[in-house]
Amino acid sequence: MLAVAGGPEKVTLCEELGATGIDHTAADLFDAVIAHTDGHGADVAFDVVGGERTEQIWTCLSREGRYLPVGFNDDPQSGMTGRPLRKIAMANISVLGVILAYGELPTEFRRFGLNFFPAEVGREVHRALLELVAARAIRPVIGRRVQMAEVAEALRDHEQRRTTGRTVVVIERG
Repeated sequence: MLAVAGGPEKVTLCEELGATGIDHTAADLFDAVIAHTDGHGADVAFDVVGGERTEQIWTCLSREGRYLPVGFNDDPQSGMTGRPLRKIAMANISVLGVILAYGELPTEFRRFGLNFFPAEVGREVHRALLELVAARAIRPVIGRRVQMAEVAEALRDHEQRRTTGRTVVVIERG
């Protein structure tokens, strides 16, 4: 498994978690992925950032590879910029939307592109994740904990990609 990260500290974390890390700030992403896959390309790209690197990631996929967008952090239009379908067709890849939002929406909302999973799916996924955490099959990576007064600074750090792992907001009960 390859994991793309920005900077040596983040690459080290990826490697500690069992992946081969690629530092996109120090190496050309296409060249690195193609080299690590002996020219094949990645079969699946799970993109938790999105935005400006999206189309570059597409070039790293194998023929009939899958692109799974789940993040739109650095896209000022929240992923609604549109992407050229011709590039997807020419690359012979597929895009599979992965937004695991839950809620009961009227059918009419699908007209606007909203087709969420029902709430019971959310509860089932949440239960399964908690079981995996309890069994130590997965573990959340917590980079830091902040107080409510530090949230604005923490969000700026996320925006500037100065974080590693999740930031947990500690809420004091009065």
